[in-house]
Amino acid sequence: MRGRLVVFALAILACVALGLWWLGPWRGSTAVVGEEVHLLGLADRVSIDPRPIYGKPAFRVHSVVLGGEERVVTPLLAPASIAWSGVEAGVGSVLSFGVGSLEEGWRRRAEFAIEVEVDGERVLERSFRGGDDSAGWHDLEAPLPPREGPRAIRIAARAEPPATSLLEAVLVADPVIRGPRREEALPDESGGVLVLLVDTLRADRLGFAGCPRPTSPAIDRLAGSALRFRQAYAPSSWTKPSVATLFTGLLPDRHGVTTSLSALPAGAPTLAEAAAAAGFETAAFVNNPLVTKPAFGFGRGFETFLAVDARARGVLDLALAWIESRRRERFFVYVHLFDPHEPYDPPGSYRERFTKEVVPGGLPEVISPELDRELRMALYDGEIASLDAAVGAFLGRLGRLGLAERTTIVFTSDHGEEFREHGGERHGHSVYEELVRVPLFVRGARGLGLRPREVESLAGLEDLFPTLGRLFELAVPEGLDGADLLRFVRREERGDGPDARRARFLETDLFQRRAVGVLREGWKLIDSVRFEDGSRTEELYHLPTDPGEKSNRMDEEEERARDLARLLAARRAVHGRDVWRLSFRAPAPGAVFGGWIEAPGGIHDLRGEAGVDWAPIETTVEGARTGFRIEAVGTTASLAFRLGEDAERLRIHLESDHTPLSPADVFLGGGERRARSLPLDLESRDVGVSAYLLDPAPPAFERPACRVWRFDPPALRIEDLSPEDLALFRALGYVK
Repeated sequence: MRGRLVVFALAILACVALGLWWLGPWRGSTAVVGEEVHLLGLADRVSIDPRPIYGKPAFRVHSVVLGGEERVVTPLLAPASIAWSGVEAGVGSVLSFGVGSLEEGWRRRAEFAIEVEVDGERVLERSFRGGDDSAGWHDLEAPLPPREGPRAIRIAARAEPPATSLLEAVLVADPVIRGPRREEALPDESGGVLVLLVDTLRADRLGFAGCPRPTSPAIDRLAGSALRFRQAYAPSSWTKPSVATLFTGLLPDRHGVTTSLSALPAGAPTLAEAAAAAGFETAAFVNNPLVTKPAFGFGRGFETFLAVDARARGVLDLALAWIESRRRERFFVYVHLFDPHEPYDPPGSYRERFTKEVVPGGLPEVISPELDRELRMALYDGEIASLDAAVGAFLGRLGRLGLAERTTIVFTSDHGEEFREHGGERHGHSVYEELVRVPLFVRGARGLGLRPREVESLAGLEDLFPTLGRLFELAVPEGLDGADLLRFVRREERGDGPDARRARFLETDLFQRRAVGVLREGWKLIDSVRFEDGSRTEELYHLPTDPGEKSNRMDEEEERARDLARLLAARRAVHGRDVWRLSFRAPAPGAVFGGWIEAPGGIHDLRGEAGVDWAPIETTVEGARTGFRIEAVGTTASLAFRLGEDAERLRIHLESDHTPLSPADVFLGGGERRARSLPLDLESRDVGVSAYLLDPAPPAFERPACRVWRFDPPALRIEDLSPEDLALFRALGYVK
């Protein structure tokens, strides 16, 4: 009996110890470091000499194929050098890399030379001449001098005549330091957040979401330990508006990044800025030119923001090198992978992994449209499988660094892809499920208490800013469109089910088509226009019984369609880019604001707003003049309206409790500029703001006040793009 008690007591102690280990988020972690460090990922420690020519960035990273082999490179416009400082490398470490040149480079020169210095000591020098062996890569190794401590590494390229374009550059490929493994204890406060976004990834092509093909075993294993949001949506069906929503917590009608040349408004706080302000080291490794161009503003808040035009493995290798260099700190990393995006060209054996299922006997002479669709999807699935292998290798290395359980991982996509389910291809042209339904799961770091489960409540990319903000005590702006998803998780854990009040708003305006949509309680309304012929289509689908959106229920569900249309119209009336806004503030609750608005042809879509609800508003119309009266909710009230298509000017009179406001208490636009007289006589440019105002009401005064403003988001001009960028955007179809 005593033996049984001892065994029982030991079992209890083991369980308690295991529980303490799990609850103590980082206790006892050990990192295995020194295996390999991809130097191209240490962008914050790089210097290039000389500086760039023709305005190009000094440090560029992209993939190049030489001799049939693809590698990740940085080009050197020889004579030039690239150097890294503060590189960790133990005794016995070796630097390995490849060098090569495109044919254009060999046509211009007969020879180039490479030399390597470590801490000022030359350790390698080689010359290469054009000829039979010039088409491929030349692999080099340089043992590092046996010293401890941070290293300074320099790779230099010499060539005559000097390179005058990137086509003539000497290519330095995959510089990696490999050394003996060593273990080190990690401090308790280390760990971080990884947001991993896969461009153009449909939710239904992943195994955990129901794909019949084995496309994603590594991602599936990660999802199995995460909160999985089954009904997750991107706000748009193409990259730019969706990523802007993820970064800001605002939907496209509020952040305004809705065209190929739109820029992220300077006044919209970003998730990366909030993380940096909270003490996180921040970095982004991005493969998509719609995000990486500096003028678009997506790099705000990131100390390192590196454009990497390479496959998933190359991008993840560089991100991992940066993470390893920050393993003792708190870090926030955004990684944007591009592999499933067209053209569907999976590498190596992945090209035939699923196409053999479609055409086991080889391609027929005539390929039908349906067979073409199946082949394209098989290649798309092959891209996902290749990416999944890279993700699996990355997660394994993250585990050996001791950071897998210390890192909260968010996995999602910016949009899906259509394979003629509704007659279209690719993305950006509509808001059907295959285009906007995306994977979304959150695997919490140990100690956060995020138990794995499926979550039925609607979720969107706009929810990530407030959710991560709550988890990591970031400063989250008031008035975001997103919500803390953990609130809905707790609701379902209590057995209350999904929140039926949540709605998803969807939009796209690309390729001469505009589509908007709203989803609520399983019903989805889509209103789309084709500008090429002026045709308009309204569709209503019941997703629980019709997930493929094949049966339009507009005729039989007229009242439901009207309800969703009113919800969509109210959203767009208050937040659209061509909307005027009056934002009032009173010194005390109970104020009633009023006045009139006069414009040729009158005004349209006049709405009152109080928080997240539409406030009642009294109106009178006499010709071109519309009178209004609205009660404050607390001390604030707002209303929004649109002008007629041909209206260029308007006049506004403003009152509080039947007393005209003082011109000094009427603010114009987003700053401190005041009106000179009432009534106001205005044009759109008089009150435009480049960033949506999250708190538009005037400062608190002893007197009632009002701000008159109109959201006018910034955008580049075609003329602002370099010839290289313009050609790239045209190839992607984003610029005609």
